[in-house]
Amino acid sequence: MAHPGDVVEAPLLGARATFLKTTEQTNGALLRVEVVLPSGFSISEHVHPLQEERHRVVHGTLRARMGGQERDYGKGEEAVGPPGSASSKALSGRSLLDDGDLLVDQPV
Repeated sequence: MAHPGDVVEAPLLGARATFLKTTEQTNGALLRVEVVLPSGFSISEHVHPLQEERHRVVHGTLRARMGGQERDYGKGEEAVGPPGSASSKALSGRSLLDDGDLLVDQPV
């Protein structure tokens, strides 16, 4: 079971996730994870049947299809998909900061 502050790294993918809040802390209401992904990273279409999917862009650009609409999201914007809707995501390298990472805050 994950605890706040736990870090999961996938070196081959260049990804890192840090748990901020767990379902245990929030009585199953929220999982909050800070995720750092490399430029060009993508997540294929998927569905969260019972959960709203929400991503807040901290820096960089996220291209996302959420709830049937595709667009680019920049710093400070949120991409939100209702439960049961398909979503996919990709990072745009052109708008990213010098470190080449997009930091996305993901309450799931």
